[in-house]
Amino acid sequence: MPLLRTLAVGVTFATLLTLSGTSAAADPITSFKLPFIKGGVMLADAKTLVVSIPSKATLVYYDTIAEKELKRVELDFKPTFMAVQGDKLFVATDGSAKIHVLDGATAKELKEIAVPGEPVQALGCHPTKGLLYAVNFQNQVYAIDSDKGSVDKTGATGQYIAVDPSDGKTVYFGIQKPIRNVLVMEEGPGKSVKISLATANIRAVILKYAVADKDLKLIGVNDNASVNGTSLAVSSDGKQVVLAGAGGWRSKVDPRSVPGVAVFDTKDMETRLGQTESPGGGPQGVAFHPNLNLGVTLCVDAKGKLLTFSTKSFVSKDTYDVRDGSHPCVLTFGAKGTKIIYGSMPGVGGPKESTIEFFPLKLSDAEKEILQKAYPK
Repeated sequence: MPLLRTLAVGVTFATLLTLSGTSAAADPITSFKLPFIKGGVMLADAKTLVVSIPSKATLVYYDTIAEKELKRVELDFKPTFMAVQGDKLFVATDGSAKIHVLDGATAKELKEIAVPGEPVQALGCHPTKGLLYAVNFQNQVYAIDSDKGSVDKTGATGQYIAVDPSDGKTVYFGIQKPIRNVLVMEEGPGKSVKISLATANIRAVILKYAVADKDLKLIGVNDNASVNGTSLAVSSDGKQVVLAGAGGWRSKVDPRSVPGVAVFDTKDMETRLGQTESPGGGPQGVAFHPNLNLGVTLCVDAKGKLLTFSTKSFVSKDTYDVRDGSHPCVLTFGAKGTKIIYGSMPGVGGPKESTIEFFPLKLSDAEKEILQKAYPK
């Protein structure tokens, strides 16, 4: 299919930061409707977003600074989940255990790697070094050397994946077993039997592994990270880990759920550093900013709101109304750290297509200076 022409964008970083000072309550500058998106990642340039559309066997590229579609690339496979390392783009295949190694800028295929077992449901890697990790539908974890093409099964178990972006020496996995109702039978007085209904598997688990060559060694566990966990993230300094859950968080000694995302110290995996707010609905996604002390969650109520928060105090900062408040298949920071990028995942009874939206961050002068140093060009 013909590709859209690449846009020459003459936007200076200073101009970009000026634009990012617009009100957080304003509508997004631009949004795009697409067929069902399975995944999305920012390339290493911190401005190019790539999203996958399995039904069209297509990758779509966006310039997040200009908020323009750059091109569409048709593939010989149905792309799903993705990860980025340097100039490489790793792409999983819908209904398959094959992983394709592409040139990130052009989507030209460099290599195809076959992983044993069931289809891949998640990919993760350090931004610049180390192995690629793939999780399949059986929650088995494989370590992949993309240069050599080698694939090794690890001793890890997982579902969601996040590699420590600071040094790549630790890998985190989140697991949420299917929540179900169970019958509980208890013996009462006079050999009577009391039958009650209980809910099992409500709590999500975070597992912390240390990289040990081609294997992973379990070094930490948190068995009460959230209720109905859906989204795992590690802060850019590697000190905070979260597993956002639609049911918030619940103490083991108090049945009441606390809305928001519980934030844990990666050092011991148990110390609660704080909790974000989640007004109006449970958090469905979470992401940390790569340069600033800032995070974002998606809170789903009747419509859905993005809520930014301080990663020091966990106080809420700004809110942004999204047009389609379903679970995010994309939630990240783009445009060289000046915007939130949100992509919706169609749900049962909801819209049949995905929406990509761009939200300029409301930045302080100090935050603008940090980004100017991080992205001088």
